[in-house]
Amino acid sequence: MVRLRSARESLGHLSHFMKFEGQVLVINSVAQGGAVIQSPELVDIEGRKFVTGTAIMLDNEGPQWTSGLRVWVALEHITTITEVPNVEEYVRRCDLHKNRQDARFHPKLT
Repeated sequence: MVRLRSARESLGHLSHFMKFEGQVLVINSVAQGGAVIQSPELVDIEGRKFVTGTAIMLDNEGPQWTSGLRVWVALEHITTITEVPNVEEYVRRCDLHKNRQDARFHPKLT
């Protein structure tokens, strides 16, 4: 007979293999919207897993009130994680995205 693991057991098993290569994580969460953090860590508090790190000063929408604060996101609430090598690369990609959006909504007149 095969025993199915609970979601919490599965997360615990996977977290042993989670190592973040990027210095910045872009986290999307069902419960809280998301976060952009640097120096990410995976932390276990009494069997509950969290991704934590310091919020960077801006995201693709501009400056954030959480800048410089420690942010904790429960692992079971995360829908996607995107690893970015460093803050500079994240800012570069946000700028590219913003420029594309501006060009689409405000085409230059020739």
